Amino acid sequence: MEDNKLNIVMFPWLAFGHMLPFLELSKRLATKGHHIFFVSTPRNLERLPNIPKNIAPLITLVPLPLPRVENLPPNAEATTDDNGPAADSLTNAEFPPWIPFPKSTVYFLPNEARIFLKNLTAKTSSGVSDLFRFKTVCNSSDLVVVRGCLELEAKYLQLVDELIAEKPVLPVGLLPPSMEESSENEDAQNSIFGWLEKQRSGSVVYVALGSEVEVSQEQLTELALGLELSKLPFLWALRRSVGSSVELPDGFVERTRDRGLVWTSWAPQLKILQHDSVGGFLTHAGFSSTIETLMFGKPSIMLPLMLDQGINARFLEEKRVGIEIPRNKEDGSFTRNSVAQSLALVLQDEAGKMYRNEAKKYSPIIANESLHDKYIDELIDHLYDYKSET
Repeated sequence: MEDNKLNIVMFPWLAFGHMLPFLELSKRLATKGHHIFFVSTPRNLERLPNIPKNIAPLITLVPLPLPRVENLPPNAEATTDDNGPAADSLTNAEFPPWIPFPKSTVYFLPNEARIFLKNLTAKTSSGVSDLFRFKTVCNSSDLVVVRGCLELEAKYLQLVDELIAEKPVLPVGLLPPSMEESSENEDAQNSIFGWLEKQRSGSVVYVALGSEVEVSQEQLTELALGLELSKLPFLWALRRSVGSSVELPDGFVERTRDRGLVWTSWAPQLKILQHDSVGGFLTHAGFSSTIETLMFGKPSIMLPLMLDQGINARFLEEKRVGIEIPRNKEDGSFTRNSVAQSLALVLQDEAGKMYRNEAKKYSPIIANESLHDKYIDELIDHLYDYKSET
């Protein structure tokens, strides 16, 4: 009944890696007839994908202007708007005793752990750390909702449930994105897909490292020269922040013009990954990109850059759906040769057939709408139970 529908407020962290999954969850809840109030800053709301017309009346976008903050660039309303230099490795950081997890293949490398722990425990301008914020939010909540599903990561969801034992932990499904993407830049899209249509099936490596962190000049150079050494056709969605000083190696675009396309504006990632010519994804292993890759059964070649990306990469290696580009465990550096060899293994070599085959096995899970619908129904049931208790 109409009066039995829920009113739900969504207030995601100001990063598109958070806002887009929250929007996908909002759309799925709205499809069930519930009213969503989606809160973010005005500029972030303007940059969200279009909401399907059939559920648009049930999703109210609520603008919340940011106050002026010292040292924050004008118009910076999401983390992607403030691409400062990546955090330095903190060689003197101390590891807490719970870091080792010897029976798992999913772990932080030393350089990742130092940066992650420093950033997590450092006090911000508000006077508290992100760790304090996380613990406060978790302790104050009645239900912890996790983007995930038992069919993909059962043992890790069980671990979360054990770590947060005093309250329910509910997986809400993987929230795979819908194919409704921006119709902007039709001429640009025609250029991309016109180029892809000329390539052999499964031959192209798609390269995209997200928008949250900009690679260093050394990393960009080694990555570009690795692509060149591989001799594979590639489509590189290369987004750089305003004022960026990093540049592709001299002559790289000209030398690879016959088999490579460097794209420096918005790229329709879902449609690119869906294309038959794309055989693998060189990715930063952000969780949304991970889901999108598996959604189309494509193997991954991974170059994690920050936060949970290293954990995601090792999780995908554990599932045998991709490999991480080998790098120095202490400083995170990698070489052009390691890039070229990793690409050849996953896209060409007989030994890499395992990754290509395993990745295809997960596509039915990601694409299983009834499965993800079941998780949404379970979340709604929990929300109704909470509503009846209050």
